[in-house]
Amino acid sequence: MSLKFGRFPIKSPWSDSTVGFLCLRKTGRTIPWRPRDRRRQSGRRGAAILLVVSLLWVWSARHAHGTDNHAASETKTRKTEQTGKMEEAILSHTNRERLLRGLTPLAKSSALNFVAREHAKNMCAADCFQHESEEFPAGWRRFGERLQAAGVSSGGENIAYRTIEGTPDAWGKAVVSGWMESPRHKKNVLNPGYRYLGIGVDGCNNRIGYATQIFSSEPGRDSAPPSRSVKDQ
Repeated sequence: MSLKFGRFPIKSPWSDSTVGFLCLRKTGRTIPWRPRDRRRQSGRRGAAILLVVSLLWVWSARHAHGTDNHAASETKTRKTEQTGKMEEAILSHTNRERLLRGLTPLAKSSALNFVAREHAKNMCAADCFQHESEEFPAGWRRFGERLQAAGVSSGGENIAYRTIEGTPDAWGKAVVSGWMESPRHKKNVLNPGYRYLGIGVDGCNNRIGYATQIFSSEPGRDSAPPSRSVKDQ
């Protein structure tokens, strides 16, 4: 049995839609056939388009969120690499000053490095350029507390801040040069009793870099206590 659809412009008494006829050739019977209401079709088509747009928006939002996270991770990695190079530059130029005067170069200490980095971070977070301050987290407000955290009984500390510009080596050299122009800081750098050095650099959002040196005759403990930021107070 074959089907044929007629296209006659006959108006339906119950709607404005066009009515056709469905013809059955075998019997010759003709029965009315009513196509789908165009307004209903339009509504369904609109809902389908809205659903597709919504799905695309959700996908785009998730994709953008993932892109933002990836970009933030890359920025953090670059910042860590840059501050690491600054720390190495400070160590290199500090030991250069000692070698020029016949002193033994200072060895790196992981415990002292940890404490120096924490102090640099705390100064940056609190926007406070001080050796000691109530603005720092509890347990990190006094120099003696930082020595205790590193597991050493005595030591010295130099701090500095400087706009981050130029190469990491040039930045580190300028920081050390500034310390060498100050009698008190120079005394720490050239103290023959010190054997170990910890260095920490942290870059703030305003392109200011804070640097900390902690000297000691002791290397400190192998593992340092968990760090605490100003937000943890």
